[in-house]
Amino acid sequence: NNYFDGVIPSELGNLQNLEKLELHYNNLYGQVPVTLVDIPLVQLQLQGNYLYGDIPVGMCESTSMQYISANCAATRRPTPSPTSKSIGTIDTNFALPSP
Repeated sequence: NNYFDGVIPSELGNLQNLEKLELHYNNLYGQVPVTLVDIPLVQLQLQGNYLYGDIPVGMCESTSMQYISANCAATRRPTPSPTSKSIGTIDTNFALPSP
């Protein structure tokens, strides 16, 4: 917990060397920016926030992504295309985070 509050900035998609994004257990809300698909993330941790909507489907199709954890309020697991790479772990649990 870094006590972050607000939305996940879409500008994070400009960080071309970013491999791990650990934003778990903060007070983030809104949607997961689709711009995160543009970077070679290996690990994305968003659990314990107040995000909603779909995790961008391109994250499942990324050749670098190995782990996604997003047990946020109503964040849905993406449905990858039949030709997409298999991610090691996608952990989605739709319970509201604890205060």
